[in-house]
Amino acid sequence: MTSSSAVHLVLPHQLFEEQLQAPSGMRFVLIEHDLLFRQYAFHSHKLVLHRASMDRFARLLRGRAHG
Repeated sequence: MTSSSAVHLVLPHQLFEEQLQAPSGMRFVLIEHDLLFRQYAFHSHKLVLHRASMDRFARLLRGRAHG
């Protein structure tokens, strides 16, 4: 049996600086949910910016030992 660790699920509109202050070892899962990207008629540029911001946030998390 493995020990459990906390997991934090993050959608593109939830990329906040405060999350980077999470305790070391907290695991983050960045979610690109179809509902967000397909349900609404977002401009293609907005979708590209969401994707780029998620990539940047993932790099920041890795730099702080979250991933």
